[in-house]
Amino acid sequence: MFRKLFHILEIIFWQKFHIHTKTPGPYLSESEIEPLLISKGNFCSLCCIPFPQDFREDSLRQVHLCGACLKKRPIYDLHRSLFRYEGGIRDLIHAFKYEHAFWVRHFFGDFFSILKEEFREAQMIFPIPLSRKRFYKRGYNQSQLLAELWSQILEIPLSSKILARKKSTRFQFGLDSKEREKNLKLAFEVKDETFVRDKILLLVDDIHTTGATLNEASRCLKKHGAKKVLATTLAVTPLLI
Repeated sequence: MFRKLFHILEIIFWQKFHIHTKTPGPYLSESEIEPLLISKGNFCSLCCIPFPQDFREDSLRQVHLCGACLKKRPIYDLHRSLFRYEGGIRDLIHAFKYEHAFWVRHFFGDFFSILKEEFREAQMIFPIPLSRKRFYKRGYNQSQLLAELWSQILEIPLSSKILARKKSTRFQFGLDSKEREKNLKLAFEVKDETFVRDKILLLVDDIHTTGATLNEASRCLKKHGAKKVLATTLAVTPLLI
């Protein structure tokens, strides 16, 4: 009992005094960043999975959706991301997510303006929530930290309490798309429908792999009356490219 209480106090102390600081870190050079930026127009217009780099623009005008979206459209209405989940970008996100490298969010925040226009109609921001068990173990929710930056940039409110996890799920790493969907089924709940009904919402997460997490969260929000669900992440995994 006392050990658990101590851990909770430790989390609160850490967040209050350290989570918003900008500690210098190994920022990537321009030559390292440029190849990993998802080029304008060269990605699926719905899920943002990058097309092969040798696609010509005239081909993209005809094939603007990827094969996965043509086969089964996502529940969310639009997803946009900044980078391919490779190389130095993958390393930075890993440090941010698992190693308390909070300065990384400021590095990525400098690129958020690229996507700002895509979310101009959003009315409220929801970070993808962690289960209570995983939050206590990690000490913070990286998606919430990113959502705070988006709230400042878009000047719209953020809530980390309306969309919640109602069950713990397995780690997604190593699961295929069907296993991820099964793992996340009915994982989310809406605490107060008045903040969701007839609203255009922005979901914030760190990585888009198969889109299963964003899809299930979007399903939950639309079930409770959301008008439209937009989504954003830092990076898209290259596994489906």
